[in-house]
This record gives sequence, C-alpha cells and structure tokens, in this order.
Amino acid sequence: MELRVKLGLLFLWYALLAVPAAIFGTFLLTPFWRMVEAEYGNESLGHSGPATWCFVAVYLFMVAVNALILWRRWRGR
Repeated sequence: MELRVKLGLLFLWYALLAVPAAIFGTFLLTPFWRMVEAEYGNESLGHSGPATWCFVAVYLFMVAVNALILWRRWRGR
C-alpha cells in the first residue's frame, strides 16, 4: 500500500478514536469551561454537562494535533 493511503487510513482511525477521548477530555476540562463562561458570558455548561460546542472544540483540537503529527511523519519520509 502506498504511504499516503496508509497515513490516510491511520488518520481516519485516529479520528474515530478521538471521539471517546474528546468526550472524556471535555468533562475533564469542566473548570476551564466554567472560566470561559464566567469570563466571556458564552454558555459553556448546562444542567447536563458541557455544551455541544465544547465537545466539538476539543474534538477538532485532537484531530488537528493528530493531522499535524501525521503530516510531519509523512514529510519526514
């Protein structure tokens, strides 16, 4: 298999694994979301936990970091 295809499949795998990690990470960042809500007035925490946008922000951060790592790995070869 070509290296690009392998790295693409690896990226998709990491993107799928990032979903449960982002959920866990979002709840771990609850003090940070409280600070964001207090500082900027943007609703971050509700009665049932962090808002959806908090999860999306953490997920996109994780995917971007994984993409950067894979890109550097691909460029290094």
